Amino acid sequence: MIAALLLAVAAPAAAQDDDAVEAEARETLRRARLYFDRGEFDRAVDAFDSILVRPVKLRTADELHEAFLYYAFTLFLQGKEEQAVPRLLIALEIDPDFEPSPVTTRPDLKAFYDEQRERYQQTEGTSPRLLEQIFPELAPQVGGGRVVVRRAFVPVLGIGLMELGHRRAGGFLMATEISAASINILSLVMRGAAFQDRSPSGWTVTFVSRGLNYPSFAVFWTALVIDLIVSGALRAYYNKHPERMPETKPKRRGRPKPPPRVSVSPTGFRVAFW
Repeated sequence: MIAALLLAVAAPAAAQDDDAVEAEARETLRRARLYFDRGEFDRAVDAFDSILVRPVKLRTADELHEAFLYYAFTLFLQGKEEQAVPRLLIALEIDPDFEPSPVTTRPDLKAFYDEQRERYQQTEGTSPRLLEQIFPELAPQVGGGRVVVRRAFVPVLGIGLMELGHRRAGGFLMATEISAASINILSLVMRGAAFQDRSPSGWTVTFVSRGLNYPSFAVFWTALVIDLIVSGALRAYYNKHPERMPETKPKRRGRPKPPPRVSVSPTGFRVAFW
């Protein structure tokens, strides 16, 4: 029983530590891509090494694929093709159908990738492998642990903007979309409730519901369209220019404050907070 209680207390702290490690690894991946784009290959290799040496510190299929792919490209451009091939094979295991853009990818890198992908597909096929098969350390543990899934980009409710580092804009659009949708639903409920009511109060409710329905409908769809366009455009822009993406470093947790202390004095109770 005591052991179970200790595990229950330790689990949230371990999960927070894992989140911090993953956020730091994501930031390191962003810097590694920046070094790659600048041609600082030695620094890029050091950055990739720090997050891809087992156990890997990234947790999603998209980030792991990007990291191993550009790790292989970096080694290839350094003239280390024998070292680049094993890293590229890991990227192919994660996503064997991926095809680099012929516009933004150097011809020698594209030829290297296409050759290795053709060989891989001839022997292994085109079905991606599960992450826990490639990286056993990512398999969920019995009785707890993390479930690793491919994280999809969500360009609505401000979620995509917040993932791209624009938290204020994302929070504003999230509040706007949720509020407008809630008001719109409320107006429909009000209209349905007063539909059969022919009294003056029923007409008032119907009038108010109409006044809420149309503006909230327009606000919701306007905010949603803006969210889709802006988040999609920013994601495409940051994919081409990762060095310009705002940093998303995790906030440091402050020291926990002790609970208030209550003591009895001759004049009454005394409360000391910190």
